[in-house]
Amino acid sequence: MKYFFTLFFAIIFSSNAQAVKIDMYGKEKVGYEQPKYMVNINSTSNNISNLITLANHDNFPFSSYEQGSVYSAAIEKIAQKTGVYIVFVYDAKNYENRLQLFERGAVGVEAIFGVPQKHYPYSKNEYIYPAFYENKLHVITIKGDAVNIGAKEDLLKYRGVYVKKDNLSSFVTNELSGYKMQPVDDYASAFEMLFTKKIDYIVAGYYPSQIEAYKIGIRDYITYSKDAVWKNPMFLRINHKLFQNPKINSLKRYLKTEEFKTQRDSALEDVLEIYRKNTQGIVPPMYIGNKTEDTQSTDIE
Repeated sequence: MKYFFTLFFAIIFSSNAQAVKIDMYGKEKVGYEQPKYMVNINSTSNNISNLITLANHDNFPFSSYEQGSVYSAAIEKIAQKTGVYIVFVYDAKNYENRLQLFERGAVGVEAIFGVPQKHYPYSKNEYIYPAFYENKLHVITIKGDAVNIGAKEDLLKYRGVYVKKDNLSSFVTNELSGYKMQPVDDYASAFEMLFTKKIDYIVAGYYPSQIEAYKIGIRDYITYSKDAVWKNPMFLRINHKLFQNPKINSLKRYLKTEEFKTQRDSALEDVLEIYRKNTQGIVPPMYIGNKTEDTQSTDIE
C-alpha cells in the first residue's frame, strides 16, 4: 500500500507543482540556506510520458528525496525535447528489494537511476549509454601539505580512504582495493581523518564532497587533483519492454547531445556556487588549526 501511495504521490506532484524553481531552506536549523529543487511538467499532455524511475534516496546532489534533483531544469528540457519526463521515486527502506523486483520485470517502476548494479543473470533490462552523468572521483589533500601525487601509482606511497556515501560501483571499489584504501562512512569522517593526519588523501566525488566541505567550513583548506582518477558513472537503466519505444529512442539520442551535457554540468556548478555563497562565515572544526596555506591543484594523469 505504501508503495502505491508513493508512486501516486510522485505522479500527482509532477502534474501540480510550480514550474522549475529553487526554494531555499534550512538556515534556522543548520545555519545556512540549502537549495530545494522543484520541477513541473504537464504530464497530462499527450506529448509527455512519465518514466517512473527508482532513485537512490542517498545520492545527493543527484537525486535526493528531501531536496529534489539538481537536474530539475535538465529534466524539464529532456521532457520538452523527447516527450519523456523522468519522475524520481524513492523508497529508502525497500530500495534494494525494489531493485531486485525491477530486474525481475515487476510492474510499477520503469527505470532506475544510479551506478551500475551487479549483474542479474535473469534480467533483460538495459542501460542507456552514454552515462547520464560521470561522477568523477578526485584526490583530495590538505593545501600546503607535502603529499606529492603526480600519477595513480603515487597513491601507493600514502595512506588514503574512499567514502561509502559516494555509492561507488563494484568496478570502482575493486579498483580502489588495489591501492589498499580503506572505506569510511561519510565525508565528515574522511575530512577529520585527513586533518588529524591519520590519512594523507581522500578519493571522493568531485561535486558532493565539495558541498560537504562547504557545509563544515573547510573548502578553503583542501585542494583537488586537476584531473579525475576514476569515474563512477550514473546511468538510466530501462525496462527491456520500453527500451525500443520511440520516445525512449529519442531520449537516448538527446542524452548524447552537447546541449544536454552543457545544461547538466551547469547545474552542478550552480549548486556549488549556492553552497559557496551561503556557507560563508561557517566556523570550521577545531581540527583545522591554523592551516591557511594556498597551493595549486595536483595533476594526476
